[in-house]
Amino acid sequence: LSFVVSLRLYKNGISQVFLLVFAFFFGFFCRHFYDGSVHFYEMQAYYAGYSLSEILNNPLVFAHGHDLFHFIVKFLVSRFSTDEQVFGGILCLLHFSLFLFFFRQLKPFYSKYVSFSSGMMLIIFCLVVEFWWFSNLRFCSATFYFGGFYLKYCNSRKIQYLLLSLLSPLFHFTFLAIDAVVLLNFILTYCHKSFRYILLLFSLFVRSLNIDFAPFLIKHVSWLRENMSYAIVNTETRQGVLNYMKDFRQ
Repeated sequence: LSFVVSLRLYKNGISQVFLLVFAFFFGFFCRHFYDGSVHFYEMQAYYAGYSLSEILNNPLVFAHGHDLFHFIVKFLVSRFSTDEQVFGGILCLLHFSLFLFFFRQLKPFYSKYVSFSSGMMLIIFCLVVEFWWFSNLRFCSATFYFGGFYLKYCNSRKIQYLLLSLLSPLFHFTFLAIDAVVLLNFILTYCHKSFRYILLLFSLFVRSLNIDFAPFLIKHVSWLRENMSYAIVNTETRQGVLNYMKDFRQ
């Protein structure tokens, strides 16, 4: 009913409230999976019934990541509920809130003429991608958080939104790479356009050498070595994964 009402009132801002109600009940009744199940187990086992100091002193708490976002979510939820459905509803509510924030920044684009194919992609993105991945507490939340603030920066050119987008590693540490790209792009805006072409040619040359940088970086950068022990650290294994991906696509 909330979903139908939100569609009926889609031109009115109140429709977003009904969408958020729908998101909570969707997560409440649709069993979460993958990361969601792991986070729920960790919340029950390491958060519920323990004080903040006890939680922080338990090394198992950080086994699934040192990111601040999922730690805060699990800590706050564990203070009032250990019900799996409530946890799933909150996951979906948080996820959809960030998605809605991201989607609002797209308004200058989809409020104009949208082709049929683009319109279909928009519908699929809203109704399939969004609700299928609410269980991915860390990465998808980081994606919509970053995308929302970066689009807001692109639309307004206000530097504070760019700085806020750089906080996305607090959701998932892999967004440090995105931050590096964003900062590089920001610096390049002050350089002559030819410098971008030089970088492009240089990167194509390096790519043609097929150098595997990951083992070198993990071996010589202590932070990567300590935090990415599960990563693929040798060229043979990485090549095996690439071959598998190629076969899978075929």
